[in-house]
Parts: sequence; structure tokens; C-alpha cells
Amino acid sequence: MKKEEKKKLFLYVLPAASEGASEEKLCRAALHYGKHFALKDPFDGRAPKVGRSERGKPYFVHHPEIFCSVSHSGDFWICALADFPVGADLQFHTHCESEGGKDGAARLIRIAKRWFSPEECRFAEKDPCPRFFILWTAKESYVKMTGTGIAEGFSRLNVLPEEEIFLSVGDGRGIFWRAVESEFYWAPFGESYSLGLCAKKPFDVEWILWKK
Repeated sequence: MKKEEKKKLFLYVLPAASEGASEEKLCRAALHYGKHFALKDPFDGRAPKVGRSERGKPYFVHHPEIFCSVSHSGDFWICALADFPVGADLQFHTHCESEGGKDGAARLIRIAKRWFSPEECRFAEKDPCPRFFILWTAKESYVKMTGTGIAEGFSRLNVLPEEEIFLSVGDGRGIFWRAVESEFYWAPFGESYSLGLCAKKPFDVEWILWKK
């Protein structure tokens, strides 16, 4: 059986405090994507019109062939752009950093028991930080890709991968896995963040880091 070729997902990372509101940042990233990575610039150098679904998912009104997903947490704003549906989520390790130790871990487990499946809870309990954030960003990125939001079946959505893939978590590399007929990617970001990406087909990530 022929292995499915991976598509490219372009991930833009900006300081949250950089110039412009979120929609302006999205337009800047879209123009750069169209100019440098699309086979033919769909925007023709003009800022695209951004719409919002009923659940707040952003999209390009006149370019349904270009997909985007936005997230911001702590000091960073990110946007995933591709020619296929994508979801992206960035999370600062809030309770790990602000509370630390057993108190922070206990709070994460309480959140997990509300929003995770029983299997996911058992997995997260073994090492809440980063395991809680690995699963949380995966679930968030999935509902952002589908546009359903966390209100619909978030706790029933099981994104748990085979545990063996987490042997590489400690070495700072990103990991890919497949669950719920989707492809997931997690990577540590800086010292205190988790990044989650999701798509329906296998993908590679190209990072575009902007300082302003």
C-alpha cells in the first residue's frame, strides 16, 4: 500500500503584543502565505476579508480553499495556514508555573476529570505536566479544525495515542500520532508552553517566526 504523502502546514508565530489585533495579524500572515508558499497567490497582495462562523471560527470569506486556525496564550499568538482544514492551539502551562508541585498537578487533574475521558484521565494522572497539556491542546485543535467548539462532546472525544510515542517527549522534539480519524502533532514551545495541531491528513510543519 502506497504511503500517503504529507502535506505542508504553515505555522506563524508572533509576540502577542506585536502590532495589530488578532484579525490584523491573521491578514498579515495570510498575505505572506499567499506570496511565498501558495502555488498562485490567492489574495493578489490584498488583505483578505475575514469572517467568523457562529462559533467564532475564522475563515477567509472569498477564499474557501485556504484554511486557518488561530490561538494565543501568554506572550504568543499563532496561526496555522494550509490548503486543507487545520486546527491549532497554544497553551501556557498555567498551573504548573503559577502553583507548581502537587497543588498545580491536583488542579490539572480536577480539570481533566471534567473534560477528559476516563482513559485520558488515567493517562494524564501519571505526569500531569506536560501530559494534561498534550491532550488538552490535541482536543482543542481538533474542535477548532471541525468548528464544533468544546461544548459538544469534548469529554467524549478521546485523542489518546499509544503511550510508546511519549518516550520522546522529554527530548524536546515534537510528536505525531493518529486518533479519531485525524492526525495530531504536539510540541513543547519555549520552556512553558504546549502547541497542538490537527488535520485530517498527514502533514509536516513549517515554522515562520516573526519578532514583531
